[in-house]
Amino acid sequence: MKDYKYLVANGCSFVQGSGLHDLLPNWPVKNVEGRFSDVLSKKLNCQEINIAAGGAGNDKIVRTTFEWVEQNKEKLDTLIILGLSDWARKEIWVNEKNMYDKFKLVQRDFYYNEFVKKHLNYEQEMINLKRNLTMLDAYIKQVNPTVDLLIFGTFEIDNLVLDSFNSFKFNSKDASWLKYIQKKRTVTSCSHPNKEAHKLFAEQLYDYLKGLKG
Repeated sequence: MKDYKYLVANGCSFVQGSGLHDLLPNWPVKNVEGRFSDVLSKKLNCQEINIAAGGAGNDKIVRTTFEWVEQNKEKLDTLIILGLSDWARKEIWVNEKNMYDKFKLVQRDFYYNEFVKKHLNYEQEMINLKRNLTMLDAYIKQVNPTVDLLIFGTFEIDNLVLDSFNSFKFNSKDASWLKYIQKKRTVTSCSHPNKEAHKLFAEQLYDYLKGLKG
């Protein structure tokens, strides 16, 4: 197995570890004991860096991963694990805040339904995600060839995306982490992975990494 110095995890609240102890805010939180990146980093004997944020969509996950790589070019031998989020989650730039914010498509009302009908398409979102990840992967290899990228679906992600990269799949029937923990009944009261789910996932990832060459 390859020796890593850093493990960088990015994704939504599932990757963040929300619900393990308390519900976490919508920004990265350090040192959440028991989340899979914490458990896996200890198995790999490397430093955990978790930049996941609650409610993050794939646009944000790709953007913040790019920014991390850009700002940490000196960090050699890094494993980046991305838990891909719900395909309908979006972010939008807000001038008043001078920052990106979640584009909250949460109300199942007329306007939500009209927006989804006119502007959101699962197949196109998967094509866009594959393109964005392809560019991210190419940038990572250009900046630092010692950095490896591994992706998995926290929510439903098409095989068009997963099969194009180094990816972990739970099994053929429960390809997403959400479906897997629902079937295993390893969820918290807030419908997030519990401690057992994070520990099991870390063990599965460790076994997967052992099977890779290099």
